[in-house]
Amino acid sequence: MIIFISLLVIYLLVSIGLVRLYFYLQGLNQKKRDGTFVKLMNSYLLFAFFVLISLPFTIFFPAWLSEKLEVVERTPDTTMYFILFGCFVLAIAIWKGRIPKQNEF
Repeated sequence: MIIFISLLVIYLLVSIGLVRLYFYLQGLNQKKRDGTFVKLMNSYLLFAFFVLISLPFTIFFPAWLSEKLEVVERTPDTTMYFILFGCFVLAIAIWKGRIPKQNEF
């Protein structure tokens, strides 16, 4: 149980870190002096990284971890609750990971 809790804390920090990395790289992309098309393509690639790597990891990792470590009894309800927990963590990670701009309200 201690391993499960410690891995969930690490999971929370990694989720926030991935979101911060995404917003940081998007900010660097906006500051570049490249052409509009290159900036747009970089933005789409960063968004693809976010959708393909960060979202599935954040949503499904708690359910996978509970299945692997067998901390709770394996039922469809527990899997659903862990996926909902992953969605909640994703919302918190996006909320806390976003880097506000200087002029932003």
